[in-house]
Amino acid sequence: MPLDVISYSLAKKALESGGAWHTIPRVDKSTDVQDAWVDVDCSDCVPEGAKAVAVLFCSEGTYGSTDHHYAGARKNGATDEGTYACVKSTGIAGSRLDIVELDENRIFEQKVKSPNGNYVKTYIVGYLK
Repeated sequence: MPLDVISYSLAKKALESGGAWHTIPRVDKSTDVQDAWVDVDCSDCVPEGAKAVAVLFCSEGTYGSTDHHYAGARKNGATDEGTYACVKSTGIAGSRLDIVELDENRIFEQKVKSPNGNYVKTYIVGYLK
């Protein structure tokens, strides 16, 4: 996803939330765990007091023509599945930018699923403070 699209998305969310969004060089938070919610610690890439992060999911690698890749992010401790959705559908590579709330320890949860290995990469590209 181009930086100008990311910057626009973050600016829009900042206006809606009343906070200040900050872009950062992308930080890889990908996981090898498939089809399960796992904690993602962002304390190494966002400062204390950060309220949310911008999570960029990217489908990468070589895919078969029928592969579908899924990803989602939610606040740590949440139980909803609502953010878990397709990142890449048949024959089309893709990416998706999610904004997810952090807990007081700067942790959120992610879930990814891609056949034949983990081709969904997770990057932190900004935060709200």
